[in-house]
Formats: sequence, structure tokens, C-alpha cells
Amino acid sequence: MTMKPRCPSIALLALTCTLMAGGGCATVIPGQNGSNGGTGADTVTCAPPQGTTGEFETAKIYIEHNAADEDTGVHGIVGVNGTSETCIFDSSGQLILAVKPQGNLGDLGVADTFFESREPPNTEPGFTIDDILAKFPEGTYTITGVSSVDGQSLTGTALFTHVIPEAPVITWPQDEVVVPSENLVVSWEPVTQSIRGEVVDITGYEVIITKDVDDDPNGFSRPTLSVHLPPSQTSLTVPDEFLELGTPYELEVLAIEFSGNQTIGIIFFETEEEPTEKTAVGDAKVFFEQNSTSADTGFHLAIADTDPWNALTVTGPDGRGILSVHAKGPLADFGLASLFFESQEPPNDEVPIDQIRERFSAGEYQFQAKSIDGVMMESTAILSHAIPEGFPITSPEEGVAADHNNVVIAWEVLTITSPWGRIPKK
Repeated sequence: MTMKPRCPSIALLALTCTLMAGGGCATVIPGQNGSNGGTGADTVTCAPPQGTTGEFETAKIYIEHNAADEDTGVHGIVGVNGTSETCIFDSSGQLILAVKPQGNLGDLGVADTFFESREPPNTEPGFTIDDILAKFPEGTYTITGVSSVDGQSLTGTALFTHVIPEAPVITWPQDEVVVPSENLVVSWEPVTQSIRGEVVDITGYEVIITKDVDDDPNGFSRPTLSVHLPPSQTSLTVPDEFLELGTPYELEVLAIEFSGNQTIGIIFFETEEEPTEKTAVGDAKVFFEQNSTSADTGFHLAIADTDPWNALTVTGPDGRGILSVHAKGPLADFGLASLFFESQEPPNDEVPIDQIRERFSAGEYQFQAKSIDGVMMESTAILSHAIPEGFPITSPEEGVAADHNNVVIAWEVLTITSPWGRIPKK
């Protein structure tokens, strides 16, 4: 379950209330077998729109799947500047939810309604994912209502699909680790398919970090960081001002699909009790390698002479993760002391050098690792876009037999400017 503000569960229970004189409340009635529910003045009519209609400003119905807890529910939000009645119908025309404000709240009207169904475990009989999808058919869901401002009929539609994305795999921090309260970069693997293996159109990610201590039971001041990111982003630098020393946190990363369906990946981590001096991740380097003979280019990364580590993340100057490495099993106990990574090197006529440079920004790359003793290690490396020109080898000549007792290797000195605007060092 995500840590955004939640409304009470209203999927299975009709909510009614009675207040003292001058009070007000809202009656929320889940639809059942096409019945509108309610009696007398409190009846929710859900009548067809009449005359000229206005539109709901917000209308979304979507599935939320929690991959960690293995539960699934249906969520929705509808909003406009004041309603005295709101009704939601599924794609078959069956009423599934009706909202009727009463008393003083009826006079004021309801602007936004967010609902979240119960999220039963996927193993509960009658509530497997297949069961839930059968209960809520795909298609266009219809929202009707009545404006509390001028009595005008209101309409809206929401797309509802059964495409549920896979959960993002969080690569850093790892579950239950202790991390520094400064310079934390959260990273995850991109989501490319649904839970059923279908190609999925991810429109964005949401990262939610919540202090896992309920020290404000009567309010909503518990520190929570919530950020929506574009689908190209797979990492987020957490502001140092947000994290406290010696504090547990819940981290959620949500993959959001085109129709609004979303799946959550969750881990928990804790910050260090006191700031500690960080160890360097050895000799870290990032660089391009251009093969002028084969006319291809690749991106390389190397770490050497470091204390053994079992988890590493590398982020670029833009804060996006580009690599994560995790030693597992017995190798995690030994740790890694060196690493060399070499990308694919496509021919320049297929992927021009300029495109390679666009994918890997020039600037400072951040290396963060966790030693086998749990100590955090950090280093940086600079990537330059200055790539030397190729230069001819003058001896031995290609294809000419050489005297094995007197082989002289010679080449021309590089003196020309590279085509990328700088004279590289020789």
C-alpha cells in the first residue's frame, strides 16, 4: 500500500453517518447488483444526465498491485468544483460507487473523491488477480454527477484496462541495509513488461520515501518524499535535508502504465546513527573507446584496487543510474575487488558517435558501494567527450611480412584536433 493520503476502505461497506444538528456527512454506497441504494432524501438517484452537461475535471479508475505484499485493489479519483452527487458505472453499465454529501457538507458540495478498495491477498479465495479482473471488466467507465453550484448534470469517462506492469526491481538501497543520510541515490531497473509478459507502455515512475515511525498519530506531518519521474529516469537523488540520522524508512517505487495501472516495489532501509567517514571505491574510471579501424565506439567503466564490496551503483551527472552490480551467494561473502565493464560497440554507421555521446553525458559519475563489512564507499570519475582521432601505424605495413628479428613498431604523432571540438592529450 502506498503512503499517499488514504480514504477509508469503501469497496465492500456502505458508509452512513448521523451527526448532531448543524452537522454534515457523506453517504458512500458501493453499487451492488445495479441497485442505487439509499432511501428518502438521502437517495442517490444516479439519474441520466439532463440538458447541457459539464465535465468532471478529473476521472481516473485504475488497478494498484503490490508485488511485495502480493495484493491487488481498484482505485479511483474523480473531481470537479463541487458535486451534490457522484456515480461511477463500469464498462457494462453496472453502478459500482455512489457518493451523496449530506447536511452542511451537502450545501458545500464535494470537490474530489478518492477511493481505494480493500486489497485482499492474491491467495484469498475469490480475490485472485483473475477474480478481480473478472469482477471489473475492461473498457470505458462512466462517471455522472450533479453540480452543487448550479445543479448542472456532470459527466466523465475513465479508461480501465487489465494491463498490470511488473514491479520495479529496486537496485539501491537493498532491503534492510544501513545507509548514510547524505548523498543517497535510489535506483531501480526499468519496467518493460506486464505481470503476464505483455509489452507495456510505462508513462512514469513514482518514488515514495516515508519515515517508518508514526510520530504524528493525529496529523499528516510524518516526513514523506513523493516524486513523479519520466519513464526514462531510473534513479533519484534524495535531498540530504529529508533524511534523519538513525531513522528507519520505507521506500516504494511505482511503475505507472498508460491506463494508470500501477505496481509497487517496496524495500526498507535505515540511516546511520552518526555520520561516518566514507572509504573510496578504489581507482574508478569511465571512458569511451573508439576503434578507428573497425569504426565502432563503446563505453567502458573500471574499478581497481578497492576494498572488497558486494553491492555497487553508478550514476551519471544527470542523476540517472547506469549500472548496478550485486554479488550473490558465496561471492557476496568474498566480495569484489575489481570490476571492468565494457558496453556493446556498435558500428558508427549504425549508431553514430554523437548518439553515443548523447547517451552518456560528460561530467562527474558517482560510484557508491557497500563493503562486505557494511561500510559505505564512494568515488567519482570524470567522463570527457573528447575522443582522439585515429592515426596511422607506419610500421610494420599491413599485409607485409616482417623480419621477426627486427620488428619496428611506429606510428604518426597525433597533432590534429578531434572532430568533437578539443585537442585531446597525447
